[in-house]
Amino acid sequence: MVFEKLKLEGFAGHDDVRLKTSLRVPKLVVGRIIGKGGKNVRELQRVTGAMVKLPEDPTTQGEEVTVEVYGNFMSIQVSCCMRLQTPRPL
Repeated sequence: MVFEKLKLEGFAGHDDVRLKTSLRVPKLVVGRIIGKGGKNVRELQRVTGAMVKLPEDPTTQGEEVTVEVYGNFMSIQVSCCMRLQTPRPL
């Protein structure tokens, strides 16, 4: 995997550095990110080590909502690739 190679080569940054990224996702896919009873978001956080923060009231943000991801470089990159890069509805 590309991210593992970056980490091995020392380009992934320090694990103690916490980063934040914000993604705009369609409101319709927030339920898929969360999963039944929060299963998907918990699994995503467990596997990657990132913390995913979803809006408490998505109805106040229009057609898209902001999802925030906190963690080190690798955990944020893997989180975004695994679950948060969902196709936009047509």
